[in-house]
Amino acid sequence: LFYSWRAQFVPQMVSSLSRIGLPYNTTAENRRLAIELAGLVVSWERQRRNETKMVIDADAPSEVSDRLRLSSGVDPKRSSYGSSISEDPSKRVKT
Repeated sequence: LFYSWRAQFVPQMVSSLSRIGLPYNTTAENRRLAIELAGLVVSWERQRRNETKMVIDADAPSEVSDRLRLSSGVDPKRSSYGSSISEDPSKRVKT
């Protein structure tokens, strides 16, 4: 339900973990809540990675055909006015 909006929720969820579950006098219910919140953040990250992997795997056949075109000396992606920076999403720096 909230997965598509996780970018807005995760920072608040992570910052609240230390207040909810770390103090010595925290109740068992609050510790359980902190563990469940951490588990939710981890599951969202796993889901994001799986979706990213599926997109990259889906693009793999086009990369093979691009390599074949490059080996023949023709590069349809690069023009004389285009940037020389690779548009391949797997080679981008992740922030």
